[in-house]
Amino acid sequence: MIRKFIWGIVLGLSFLALQSCTGEIKVKSHSTQESVTDNRPVKVEKVSLAQKKSFLCYPGTVSASQKATLFFRVSGPVVSIHVKAGDSVKSGQTLMEMDERDFKKRTLYLEHQIKAAQARLLSMKTSREEDIRILEKNIQASRTRMEKAKLDYRRYSQLFQEKATPIDVYEQARSAYQVYDAEVAAMEEQLNKAKKGAREEDLMAAQAELDALCVQHEIALDQLKDTKLVAPFDGIITERFLEKHEMATAGHPVLSMMCLSTVEITISIPEKDMALFSAERKTGYKVRICPLGDSLNEAYLYEWKASADPTTRTYSLVFRVDQDKSMNILPGMTAEVSGFAVSQHVDNIAVPLSSIISTQGQSGKLWVMDMGKKMASLRNVTLGNFYDDGRILILQGLSDQEWIVTSGAKFIREGQILNILESQIKG
Repeated sequence: MIRKFIWGIVLGLSFLALQSCTGEIKVKSHSTQESVTDNRPVKVEKVSLAQKKSFLCYPGTVSASQKATLFFRVSGPVVSIHVKAGDSVKSGQTLMEMDERDFKKRTLYLEHQIKAAQARLLSMKTSREEDIRILEKNIQASRTRMEKAKLDYRRYSQLFQEKATPIDVYEQARSAYQVYDAEVAAMEEQLNKAKKGAREEDLMAAQAELDALCVQHEIALDQLKDTKLVAPFDGIITERFLEKHEMATAGHPVLSMMCLSTVEITISIPEKDMALFSAERKTGYKVRICPLGDSLNEAYLYEWKASADPTTRTYSLVFRVDQDKSMNILPGMTAEVSGFAVSQHVDNIAVPLSSIISTQGQSGKLWVMDMGKKMASLRNVTLGNFYDDGRILILQGLSDQEWIVTSGAKFIREGQILNILESQIKG
């Protein structure tokens, strides 16, 4: 009896367990049916061959945007020096001074010479009445002497013909008459000249002499100004070549300076990369100054050479960076210029990482969408390297222009009707 009772209990428990399993299977089957018919929203994307952008970076060296070696245009002893290496200067600031005494004297001498030449020219252009009156009186006196000499000459000529006077007295009377006659003629010509003024060629010569003196005076003023050496632009003094009281020679360097408000970075680009370079693009470049850390500075293309270096076969490009007070970029520092985007077509498809639902080694699975049936099918693909912007390359298993599920891929099943978000369709 006890054995029959025990077997009855076992059979009853088994029956209850079987009923429980059957109910669970029905529930799961009902749940699966609901999942298949559910219009789950998903995002999709049309795939295409990838276009990869490579960002190239080139090393370079910093230099000043402006450099100058300063010298005097005249020679002389230096009497004042106002700067030393490392000093900041402004455009027009006096840096050195030379002894200017000789140049001042030269300027003053030429000013007096100009005044004398102006007076001579004025006297040639105008006649003074008192001078004319003096000339007229002198002519009158000379005519009186000439008339007396003429009478004496006639008388002695008559006596000489009669052999009543010696020949030497006759010759003396004739010479006196000729001298006074020539004197009167010269004075009359001088009087006519005084009344008419100087000849045109004489006036031109006098004017040319005055003009030449004026030019010499301007040169002297420039030389006087050149005794002071001034800064041609804002910058920093980098070197001084002589000291106070030393003799400065015209054209010989005395100071050097540079401008660091804007610096230049010169790089060399290989000819294979230069073929992809666009000279029309002036901005959008970044410069990292290596000794100053990883911070990037905005740079712009200033100039470039259209011919390659015959030895290195590289092209030289110069970029400029505008410094502010917080920056301390100095010549000679090493730098890196970036921002050279080079587009390259890749013979593979790149898909978002969110579309891959599982991976094993280089194999992966994703959902390929049938846009007509609004259903997705699971497909095995071969994975490649990671790509830009959170994507991965697909080497095999997917064709160009197919549609894939990019969002919600892990929650869908085979044969499920999907609700595509139209605003998210790409391609």
